[in-house]
Amino acid sequence: MRQRLVLVALLMVASCGGATPEQKLQDEAHKQVQFLLDDPGSAHFMDDPLKIFPDKGIICGEVNSTNGNEQYVYVRGRGAALESDAPNFLPANEKCIEAMQLRTSQIQAQSPLSLGSLDTSAGGRHQPRHKTRKRHAHH
Repeated sequence: MRQRLVLVALLMVASCGGATPEQKLQDEAHKQVQFLLDDPGSAHFMDDPLKIFPDKGIICGEVNSTNGNEQYVYVRGRGAALESDAPNFLPANEKCIEAMQLRTSQIQAQSPLSLGSLDTSAGGRHQPRHKTRKRHAHH
């Protein structure tokens, strides 16, 4: 009986153990960024989920360490770049900006409310329509 419970527990852990694409990308990025730091053990990552692009292999984040607080960009296949290393950071950051712009346009395209459909003629406030009453002539 005990062996059966252990087997069931192992199967449950194995089925839940797969990391998401976002988590895999974060792990890759964090390892690469830590490699660039003077004190890799001091790294504290502050990743914004909206700046993780697993389909593009790009993550744009922040790391706080004994080096200080700075932004980083990781591009799968190219490695990581810290903000303090402008010649490497700027081209990588362009990839990040492109990914963010693409995501923004996708979100806007899926939104049922577009900016063009907003009535701003009253300063953004809804103006009620006034019904006109018909006057009946009294004889």
